[in-house]
Amino acid sequence: MRFVPRAGGVTALAALGLALVPTVPVQADASDSPSAIPCSVDALIDAIDAANAAGGGTIQLARKCVYRLVEVNNVGPSGDANGLPVIITPITIKGGKDSVIERSTAVGVPDFRIFEVADPAGALTLDGEGRGGDGWGTAAMANEVLAQHGIDRGRGDSELIVRNGSTTDEGGAVFVGEGRSLTLKSTVLTRNHADDAGGAVFAADGSTVVVSRSSVDKNTADGAGGGIAASETEVRLNSSSVDRNNGELGGGIATEGGTLSLRSTTVNKNRSTDDVGGVFTNNTPATFIRSEINENVAVGEAGGLFIVADPGIVTNFDRVEVKGNVAANAGGLVTSGITTIENSSITKNTANDDGGVGGGIVNLATLNVENTVIKENKATAANSQGGGLYNDDGTATLTDSKVVRNEAADGGGIFEEPGSTVDLIRTKVKDNEVNNCAPAGAVPGCIG
Repeated sequence: MRFVPRAGGVTALAALGLALVPTVPVQADASDSPSAIPCSVDALIDAIDAANAAGGGTIQLARKCVYRLVEVNNVGPSGDANGLPVIITPITIKGGKDSVIERSTAVGVPDFRIFEVADPAGALTLDGEGRGGDGWGTAAMANEVLAQHGIDRGRGDSELIVRNGSTTDEGGAVFVGEGRSLTLKSTVLTRNHADDAGGAVFAADGSTVVVSRSSVDKNTADGAGGGIAASETEVRLNSSSVDRNNGELGGGIATEGGTLSLRSTTVNKNRSTDDVGGVFTNNTPATFIRSEINENVAVGEAGGLFIVADPGIVTNFDRVEVKGNVAANAGGLVTSGITTIENSSITKNTANDDGGVGGGIVNLATLNVENTVIKENKATAANSQGGGLYNDDGTATLTDSKVVRNEAADGGGIFEEPGSTVDLIRTKVKDNEVNNCAPAGAVPGCIG
């Protein structure tokens, strides 16, 4: 049988208008510095308007304040409603301890996203690093989880939370227009929703998204990218989490073109209602370093990752754990283009469809695996193939690696389709069920 991917490209991205309007009570902390704006939505709107008029600026939020938006402020250039004024200049919003910007979830409150970043010079920075010191919020709990896995995300607390945005189009919390930028520092984007792509963030062509020591968690999208969706965008995540999001294509992250970099970042426990539980890339050169892609689930193909790439597009993994992901086919990941996986582990992933293939990896092009363990993956149903590796097309070269204790109805360790090639260099393929490699004799150096 052949692996036939069902995942499509990310839907074309259009500019979006974000709108929200405030009317909110607040409880400002008496210890706020004189530079902090009052704890009121009107004060926040006025501060953004003033910063835009001045060509940019920094806004310090009040401590222990919830800026609760209850009405649409504007319809932005994207054509959709926003709760706060459109960001058209370089603006930094700094959180105080326990600062929150949210759309009210009360009955009758309309849908709108929180922020839109637009021309002529919009650049939004959400910065929770500067105040508070002892806060213990969503990001702090995420940090504790990361620490349990040996990932240090730096600062232990988050001072700024943006939540409950809801748009009928793209980017539930933030829509980043063409050529604009978004920077998150110690910020939490949570419980936002998009009827289209990008449950928390949608970034259009030529934009930049940089996420540091932040959490993009528990967001939902009816389209691609439950957490983040990006088209022709430079996306960089460092010491962050994209966890427990839900989307149709790419439960955690979906990109088309541009570039993607994850360092010391988790993409865990996301879910896709169709294909790709964790990360979907479509012709996006990507780098994953010292990160986790664990326990993601897809109803269709690719529990952890699906790399769609033309020849020459390069994806690199170094010290990455891909573990416990589940899908109908390709429990762990699908690779194409030129993919290199080194110093990593692909373990305990499951392909559970009847006749499913690739419990660990499905390779469609050029795959280089070095000093990596492919272990205890399963293609569980009848007629399944390739518990560890299903080499559908192209060449897979495994060097100084192990393919052990994987399971499938045929090719428990490796299944090689006719016309494809698997080369083993100082690599052990053993203790797989029901056999190590199939068809018999197809993989030189593999016995049993």
